[in-house]
Amino acid sequence: MTVSARNGWIHGDYLSEAKPVELTSTTPVAPAAASDDGTVSEHASGDPVRDAVVGRCDCPYDLMRNGRLCGGRSAYSKPGGRSPVCYW
Repeated sequence: MTVSARNGWIHGDYLSEAKPVELTSTTPVAPAAASDDGTVSEHASGDPVRDAVVGRCDCPYDLMRNGRLCGGRSAYSKPGGRSPVCYW
């Protein structure tokens, strides 16, 4: 099999005649501000905005392609450049 100019193999357990379901990506949403009546959001401050994503190190809790946490290598942790919303 060739993908992105790389040759390799795929175990037969991962092959199927059915077409794969297309996943829709979710974009992070900015935290909701407190409403006029003084109620607070159901999310606690410091909770992740979304689940971890593999491959793009936007947030410290994302995973690199090798399965390790991005941590200090994430765009959120580095000064300058992009500033993704990672926590409520």
